[in-house]
Amino acid sequence: MPNHFKYLLDLRFWLAVIMLAGCVGAPLTVEMPPWYLQDSGAYLTTNGRVFHGIGEAQGSSSATLLRAAAANRARKQMAQVLDLYVSKLFQSAGAMPALNMEQGEQVIGALVRSAVKQSVISDIKSDPRKAQHHALCQLDLETFKQVLASQTHIDNKARTAMLAEAEHVHALLAGGQTQPNRIYE
Repeated sequence: MPNHFKYLLDLRFWLAVIMLAGCVGAPLTVEMPPWYLQDSGAYLTTNGRVFHGIGEAQGSSSATLLRAAAANRARKQMAQVLDLYVSKLFQSAGAMPALNMEQGEQVIGALVRSAVKQSVISDIKSDPRKAQHHALCQLDLETFKQVLASQTHIDNKARTAMLAEAEHVHALLAGGQTQPNRIYE
């Protein structure tokens, strides 16, 4: 056998060894962010007072489809969190007795839709081991208050009371802590 074939066989052998060693290497680890372990809700973070909507999607081989589905589910979760929050604000401000149930639901729904439009998908993480995508939808309290202040279909007195109550609810949450804390179930 000529010498150049011997070197070629040696090269193939070592390439095969290197490729097999790479396949046997450490398993893929995915570091997920802290919000991944939280539920959707209202939080106090180092960035201020925020609402989180967290969505998850799995079951498709298309990464683009999974990202879009996770983002849509995060927005849906945000709407549910805001619906609860706005309902509590209306009750605390005493604005509900002036409206019948149907009108109250329409006003709350309009405010929630306006606020969700201002929320942003701030992070999307994928877990390739499980073929899952997770999305974080965020809305800070100051943006929510701007949306609330712009709602002309809400009585001015009720709007002012709700803005004051929004501050009060988050003042109770602040307590000097920087770790995320749920305020609503």
